[in-house]
Amino acid sequence: MYLEESKLGQSNQSGSSKVPFVSSEDSGAHQVKQGISEPECSSMALPCFPGPIEPTPIDVDDSQSSPKSPDVVVTGQKYGYPHWTPKSPDVFVTKTTFFKASCEAQAKKANQMYNDDQVSCFKRLEVIGFMLGSSSKGDVPRRKRRILVPNSYFRDFEVNKCTARIHFSVNEKLAYECLMFYSVSPEHSKEVVINYGKVCVTFHELGSSLSRTDKVPVHSHVINALCRKLFKDRHPSVSRRHYFFSTAGDYLIRNEGNLNYHKNNCERCFRFANQCFSFMSSDLLFFPICHENHWFVFIVAIRDGYFVFFDSGFGENHYFQEKARSVIIPNFVKAWDEFIGYNYEFEDFVIHYAPVPKQDIEYWSKHDDGIFVMKYLELWDPYMNMMVQFQPSSINDIRVKYVSEMIFSKHNEMNSAKELISNFEAMNNIMMSANFQPASSLNF
Repeated sequence: MYLEESKLGQSNQSGSSKVPFVSSEDSGAHQVKQGISEPECSSMALPCFPGPIEPTPIDVDDSQSSPKSPDVVVTGQKYGYPHWTPKSPDVFVTKTTFFKASCEAQAKKANQMYNDDQVSCFKRLEVIGFMLGSSSKGDVPRRKRRILVPNSYFRDFEVNKCTARIHFSVNEKLAYECLMFYSVSPEHSKEVVINYGKVCVTFHELGSSLSRTDKVPVHSHVINALCRKLFKDRHPSVSRRHYFFSTAGDYLIRNEGNLNYHKNNCERCFRFANQCFSFMSSDLLFFPICHENHWFVFIVAIRDGYFVFFDSGFGENHYFQEKARSVIIPNFVKAWDEFIGYNYEFEDFVIHYAPVPKQDIEYWSKHDDGIFVMKYLELWDPYMNMMVQFQPSSINDIRVKYVSEMIFSKHNEMNSAKELISNFEAMNNIMMSANFQPASSLNF
C-alpha cells in the first residue's frame, strides 16, 4: 500500500515514473549521500526501526468462528508488518467440487431423507437445521395416505417401461441344478431343505414349485416359508406389516375342507400376529390366497382405508375376482370382530386393484401365478410403482433366484441342506454313476 501511494505522490509532484524504495535499514545512509533530511518519494514518512525486525505471529481464535470446510486446510501463519507475505500459503485447496455433482449429492440426500419411513417429518426438518418451535417430539413417522398409481396418460410411455433385468451368478445356477436333482431323488426328496423356525419345506416341495420346465402350482409351504422369511427379515415393529400364512386365506375364501380346522388356524394366526405387534399400530396386512389352484393377494391397508387386491391373471371386473372379493371382505370383517375385537369402520374402506405386472400372453404359463404372488409380497409398497420392478419375461429367472435366496438365508436352520446344495461336484458324481440327466434347462 505504501509503495503504491509513494508512486502516486511522486508522480504528481515531479512527473517521474520510477520511485526508489527506501527501507528502514539503509534510510540513514541514503540521506547522507543525497544530502536531504527525508525521502522525497512519499508525502508520508516511513517508520524507522532501531534494529532488525522480528516477525510477530498473529494468533487467530477459532472458538467463535464458523467451522472450517472439509475441503479447505489452513497450513500457514500470517505475520505482521512489514512482512505481509505468509510463511506458507494460508489456504490450500485439496480438491474441487463441480456444481452439478454438488446438486446431485444434495438431491440424493434429500430423497433418502424423504423416503425414510423411520424418520418423522419433525426429525427431517431438524436435520436440515429448520426448527419448527413445536412441543411435539415427532417420534411417530407420518404414515402414507394414498396408494401410488401411475398416471393413465403416461402409462403406455417410456416413463413406466420396465427395464429391470434379473441377473444370477454361476453358483446360483449350480444351486438350482442341485435342487432340481435332489427334488426327484428318492433318497432326498422328502428331506427338509428349509426350516425357518418350524416352518419347513422339503426338497420335493421347493423343487417342484420353482422348476422352470415342469411347472406345477406353487406349494403352500413355499408361500408360508416366504412369509416367515419376510417376517424375520424385518420385524412387524419395524416394517409395520404382517404376512399371514395361506391357512388364514383358506378361511377367508372358505376353501373346501374342514371349516373348523381353517377357523382355528386363522384364529391362531390373528392372535399371534396381534400379540407380536398390534394391528392398530400396523399399516398393512398381507393374505396370500389360493383358490381353484390360482394364487392372488389380498391386502388390508388398515390406517389408509383400503382393501387391495393383486392378481396376475384376472382383472377387477372378471367373474373370478368379483366372486372372490364378495366372500373375502365379509369374512375378514367377521374374523376381525371375533378374533381381535377392536371397533373399526371397515364399511368405509375402498376396494382398490393396484397396477402390478401381470402374466403376458407371450410368456403365459398357468402356474406362474404363484411366483407373481411371491414378488408381490416381497416388493409391494403404497409408494412404489410396481410396473417398473420386474417383467413377465423374467419369471423363469426369478425362480432360479429364489432357490439361493431361500435356501442360503441366514434364517434357514438346515446347515446340512446348505452344504448339500452348494456341493455341486458330489451331485455331479452321483449323476454320472447313476446315468442321470440334469433336471433343468439352464445353459452353463
